[in-house]
Amino acid sequence: MMGHIGECQQCGRRVQGRHPLQTSDALGAAAAQLGPVAVATAAHLHKECGLPLGKIARFYQEHFGLTVTPGGLVQALHRAARRAAPTYDGLRELERQRPTVAPDETGWRVGGELHWLWVAATSSETVYAIHPGRGFDEAAALLGADFCGRPRAGRLGALSPV
Repeated sequence: MMGHIGECQQCGRRVQGRHPLQTSDALGAAAAQLGPVAVATAAHLHKECGLPLGKIARFYQEHFGLTVTPGGLVQALHRAARRAAPTYDGLRELERQRPTVAPDETGWRVGGELHWLWVAATSSETVYAIHPGRGFDEAAALLGADFCGRPRAGRLGALSPV
């Protein structure tokens, strides 16, 4: 989507229209924009379904006529992650204040190497992180070093109070 470019009649400055959902003011070949649904779908296909970015790019081209490179998808996913970071941080802080949290970790492969998916759940929030280890430092990165939540009845994997 190419934004309209004009000149301010008072000061002569270049002005460019911008839609609130645009992620860039780039022009020319760099002006291509993936919308939020396309980015969210790419995230789901890549992270949840395990599809390589090259196959996602080919799928977008064949089914929707969207031309995007695997590198362009990486940039879009990184941009989405940066935008989601404050929400994730807020949820993690909220969980750290809850009286009970059910944490757990399970094996998770990253590039064929064993890592750990750490999950912390309450009745209203769930946050997770993937770390290469399964010790105190990794648990503290998710829940805080001073976490003292109590396990819920019937739940396994709760951290001991510190």
